[in-house]
This record gives sequence, C-alpha cells and structure tokens, in this order.
Amino acid sequence: MLYKFTITIVLLTSGLYPAHLTAQASLADSLSIPVEIRTSRSYENSVVSIGRSQFLSFAGSFDDPSRLLIKYPGITTANDQANSVIYHGLPSHYHQWQLYGARILNPNHLSNAGTQSDNPSRSAGGVNMMSGQVIGDMKFYGNPSAKSLNSLAGNSDVRLRTPYRDNINLNVSLIGMEAGIDRVMGNNDNRQLMLNYRYSTVGLLTDLGLDFGGEVIKYQDLAAKYSVQTAKAGVFEFYGMYGSSSNDKDTISPVTEIKDLQQVDYGRGNLTVGVHHDYDYNDSATLSSTFNLSSATETRESTQYLTGIRDEQQSSLRESMISLASRYQHTNDNTTHGISLQSTYIDSDYSIGNSNGAMIMLGIAAIYGDSISVGRLETQLTYDYSRNIGKYGKLSSTMGLLYNTEGGLYPVGSMEYQYKFSDELSLSANVSHVAQEVYPEERILIAANSITEQHHKATNIALPIQWKALQVSPFYNYYHNILYSDSEPYSSLDQLDRVPLPVSWPTIIETIIPDLARSTAYTYGVDVSYSTSIAGVDIAPNISLMKGRQQLADADANIAFGYSHIANMRASKKWQLTNTRHMGLSIALHHRSGAYQNSVDVERSRQRGYTALTRGDNYELQLANYWRVDARLIYIVKRGSYKSTVSLDVQNVTNRLNDAFFYYEPLTDQVQLRQQLGLLPILSWRVSF
Repeated sequence: MLYKFTITIVLLTSGLYPAHLTAQASLADSLSIPVEIRTSRSYENSVVSIGRSQFLSFAGSFDDPSRLLIKYPGITTANDQANSVIYHGLPSHYHQWQLYGARILNPNHLSNAGTQSDNPSRSAGGVNMMSGQVIGDMKFYGNPSAKSLNSLAGNSDVRLRTPYRDNINLNVSLIGMEAGIDRVMGNNDNRQLMLNYRYSTVGLLTDLGLDFGGEVIKYQDLAAKYSVQTAKAGVFEFYGMYGSSSNDKDTISPVTEIKDLQQVDYGRGNLTVGVHHDYDYNDSATLSSTFNLSSATETRESTQYLTGIRDEQQSSLRESMISLASRYQHTNDNTTHGISLQSTYIDSDYSIGNSNGAMIMLGIAAIYGDSISVGRLETQLTYDYSRNIGKYGKLSSTMGLLYNTEGGLYPVGSMEYQYKFSDELSLSANVSHVAQEVYPEERILIAANSITEQHHKATNIALPIQWKALQVSPFYNYYHNILYSDSEPYSSLDQLDRVPLPVSWPTIIETIIPDLARSTAYTYGVDVSYSTSIAGVDIAPNISLMKGRQQLADADANIAFGYSHIANMRASKKWQLTNTRHMGLSIALHHRSGAYQNSVDVERSRQRGYTALTRGDNYELQLANYWRVDARLIYIVKRGSYKSTVSLDVQNVTNRLNDAFFYYEPLTDQVQLRQQLGLLPILSWRVSF
C-alpha cells in the first residue's frame, strides 16, 4: 500500500476567531496533485458547485465552504469574522445546512462570531466544524430550485470525501492542528475508512501560558466515515462528526470600551451521525436515502455593567434534530419520474435571563414561563417529472406538500423549462414557491402578538440565459409574512441573534413585546457571470444588480441587506518553472454596496446602558461600500513521490477597514462605528512523501 505523510504549517499574523486550515478534498486526484489553480464552470442557474480545486486555489477563502460562496453571483456576507451566507438580500438565518440531502443543525464552531450582540447565530460561525480535509464537495442551491423548497435563502448540501488509497495526513498550524488517516480495504478495495481530528492550536498555546488579549478561544472536531460497496445492496456510507468550541473572555485592561469590562463564558457542542445509501435497481431506476441525527447545545453567560449596575445575562439553546431524505427515480427514454420524501423532527429548548433572577420571558410568562420548548415535525412529499420536449426543449417540474405540526399543510413546488438553441446558447424559465418554518426566537414574538402563521413563504422567478461562458439571469423574489415592528427594528428579523435583546427590568415589556405584524418584502435584479482565459490567465468576473424593499402598513422601506450591487472578479495563472517546479497566483476582488441599519437612539441607549436603535423599520442609515482584495501565491516542488507546497494566502491585501455597524458606547456616551478585519496573511507549508 502507498502511504502519504503531510505536514502543513500555517502562520496567522492577525487576531481573529480561528479560521479553517488548508483544505484537501476527495476527488480521485486529491492526493496526487496537491494544489491547482484553475477556473471551472462551478456556477449555473443559481447552483454553486464547490470541489477540491476551489478549496485549494481561491484567494482569501480560509478553505471554508461558506466563505468560498461569496465569490459567486448574488452572495455576500455580513461580517468577515463569520461565515454567514446572505443570498439575494436575505439574512443568513434563512440559509440551511444539509448532509447528503438531509438537514442538520448549524455545523459551525463559535456561532457567536461576528454577530452584533455576541449571541449565537442560526446558520453561521467563526469556522465550520467540517474541515476542508474531510469535505468532498458542496453544492449551494439558491432559489428558484427544486432542492430548496424548505429554505428561503438556499441550502448548502455537503458530502464527505471517499478515500481512494492509504494515506496518513498531518496538518499543523498556529490556528489548528489536524491528523487524519485514510484506509482502503477489502479484496476489491470496496471498503474505505476516513478518520480526521482537529484541535485549536490557539487554545493549546493558551493552555501553555500565552495570553491572547484576555480571550481563550478553543475548538476541536472529529470526523469519521466508513463506506462499503456491495454488488447486491449498493453503496452504504456511515459517518459521524463531533465538534466543540468555547470562548472565555476576562475583563481587559486598560479599558477603552465598555466591552472590555465584560466577562463571557460561551460554549457550543455539536454531534451529527448518519448513514447514506445508494442503490441501483437497474440501468433506469435508483434509490437514494439519508438518515441524519444531530444535536447541539449552546450556552452563554456574561457579566457586564449597564448604566453602572452589575448585570448578569444567561442564555441557552438546546436542540435535537432527526432528519430523513429519500428519493426514488425512474428514467424511461426521454422521461424521468421521481418521488422524494424529506422529514425532519426538531426539538428546541431556548431560554435567556438576567441577574435579577427573572427570565426576561417573564413579560409573557403566561405563555411560556421562563423558557420556550418546542417540538415540531415537518414533512415534505414531492413528485417530480422531467421530459425532453422535441429536439431542443426540456421541462422539469416538482410539486408537493409541506406539512408542519404547527402550521398544517402548505403547497410547495418548482418548474423549469429550458430550450437549447444550440450547444452554445440556451434559455430557461424557472419558478418556485417555498416555505420555511419559524424559529423558537420568532415564536416568542409571534405568540405575544397573536400571529398564527408558522411559515415564512417566498415565490421566486429567474430567467437564465446561457451563451458560451456568459450567463445572464434576471430574478425576482417575493417574500410573504415577514415580521416587522413599528416599535423596535425587527424587520425581517435580519438580526435574529439580537432577539430578544439584553434588557434590564424597566424595559422588559418594551423590548420583549414590540408591536409586530406580518409584512412582505421583495428583491429583484440580474445576476451576470462570465469566465474566460486570456494569455494563460483564467478570469471569472460576476456582478449582481439588485433592489430590495419591504412593504409596511403605509409605505415601502429599505431592507437591511438590500444591496444595490455585489461584484466579484477572480483571476488566476499557473507557471511551469521546471519539470519539478511550478508556481500559481490567484487574486480576488469582492465589492458591494453598504448594508442598512436604523440609526442609534442616544437617549434611549443612555437610559438602557446599551445600544437602542431608533423606532421603525425604514433603515434610514446606510454604511459605506464594502470591498476587499485577496491574493494567494503558491509554489510547488515535486520530485518523485516528494512534494513540497508553500502558500501565502492574504485576505484584504489593502488593509481596508470596512464598516460593520454603528453602536452606542456607554463609556464615552457616544455613537461609534465598529469596523471589520484588516489585512490577514496566512503562510502555509505542506510537505508530502
């Protein structure tokens, strides 16, 4: 058997929540070719396909699947410290995660990273617990799509890599240490085993006595996969992942802001196990099934000083999820029939309290008491049909029902018609109608306002035109039953991590029971993407021009992430220096208009001791445009089985400090601007033999 030994050293020279390590993916050449610089068609009709080449070559990606997505049309992020996904102006908590097509809970460490309130977020975090070392590929399905009928802002569906030869892998870095083993077994190499463990080096160095500004940030994760292929029963893949992370912060001296006086004890644990099965009945019929079980626990305790009073806050979120996805497909000549079942049971226990010994839910104690516990079952049954029409046309449709124990039955579906004028030119018309359940945090506000709907809904339309490597896709997304408030800026719950806001006794009723109502919002615009090669340089520009508004009771208003444009430019080139040496360079630019927020109400903030925004939902304040330039330089030496790779990956080469948000600073009694990260270089060295 052939073994491979790999060492990676990554030097991180700027403070940040720990980021991903250097990634390795699962394609057949993933270990024989350590790094490639190439641009492929990985975006088509709102679907992003990410594989090994993107993990190892994109500049400023941290080898994180979510961070890679912002290189594609219509997608951006709110804060560099987190890997949130904002698609066509929708907030990241409407984005969901799947593993082999079945839902899982948020698979991110440090989910409080980059949030305005420092409370956990719903789908993002500082670093994904699925390391690039274990991911085979990921597909992001934006709407309209038959794969995102239960998610307004799209699904990210991940598959773990399958080893193809025996290997031992060790990655050592300042931000993480990783060890893994690949085994190929059986008489016909029909059994594969992958094990991978990662631990935060920053946390280890802290244990050894180093001080990182009064903060102790740790994470660790373990991933395992065993797959077996049989002639009679098909392919089985058994997998499991465990991750834990913590962020302990002491008071900092000298004190420059009120947050320096805050003590935080944050922890998150996440366990996911599952099995995936593929079976071919014959050349025309297949069955694919996935069963996932995941659970997560997040706790956060903080001590801070609000208006001179010691205030202790506690919050916890415990969730368990059981999900099943199964699809039977039969193809006959030019027609394909499919039946799909997706079922998810989620049990949530959410609570938040303060130092007075009273949970801040007490204002609605008659409804929930000191916490909210919700168990709900959601099942989606769909039938899909596709058929070639004539020589150049193809019709695909998916129709079904979504059932939720809280909200009853709701129709969902999608339809696409594609006409190919030639091999180089095609026109499509896509439409979908989707529904997504509300979260426990939203239920608190919904119940307090006697709102009965339990789903957010959307209708999506796109008209993609593909000509060679150019794609132009006009789109329109209409969102129904979005929450908004005239008393607090909860519009579209775009900052779900702020709900409920920290409060002290005088403001319980005012904060927890705002005057909420249902509203609608919409975004429309056009996505344009192109890829080409000029003088050996691969170039891939794209731009999204958008407009987003929400419809209030008496007027239209801005939405928080209603960016007027999102633009990207990627360029890469590889030089063959000698027979054994080559070098690659990749550069990426991300530019978008500024996000919106309500301005800070200084008087109310002064009374509370923390940030209170102006009432209403118009989001009258716009932040400055966001842009950053990333670069990645790679140098590879290969002699026989020996390979050495040196990589310098730099995020934000120009060191631009982009706007994050405006907030009230009690220490100075002023409104201040929080800025995002500056220049962040990562130097890597990998040796394999």
